[in-house]
Amino acid sequence: KSTPKLKLHWAGPGAASIVQPFGDYVISAVDNTLFVYRLMPAEMELEQICFFEAKIYIKSVSVERNYVLISDFMHSVQLLVWSRDEYTLTLLGKDFNPCVGLSTSFLRDHSSMGLVVGDDEGNIQMLMYAPLRAESKDGARLLLQADFHLGCEASVMLQHAALHTTPAS
Repeated sequence: KSTPKLKLHWAGPGAASIVQPFGDYVISAVDNTLFVYRLMPAEMELEQICFFEAKIYIKSVSVERNYVLISDFMHSVQLLVWSRDEYTLTLLGKDFNPCVGLSTSFLRDHSSMGLVVGDDEGNIQMLMYAPLRAESKDGARLLLQADFHLGCEASVMLQHAALHTTPAS
């Protein structure tokens, strides 16, 4: 029988639909709000240090370094950036095309980063953040780079190292 070494009591604003690690912090989604907490070991509590009201119902959260990608059932995805110094989450850009965002993930290729979203029609879309090329009156637009019809819903996307092949001699 194993006993947890750390017992925390949740006294947050409501039932969290998503809770996951976020570097040295914990990120949680409750309805349309994203919360960032830090562990206070002496008090054995999680202290809320930041929140972001997304104006969408948060269905999926993906984290890569200090970037956060969130999606919902109607308005596709939003890309946020975390400032560790100021304890703020700031909206960088969003996809303005309606899409039922079931799952999200980041795609890394050396120094490049892509944003991936799976929808309810069996499609996978790869988006890119390019603020200078995609400014609009409503904020930075995430640009569609590629899409693929998978044929079934992808409710979970996992990252793994790319397979490297060597050309035949």
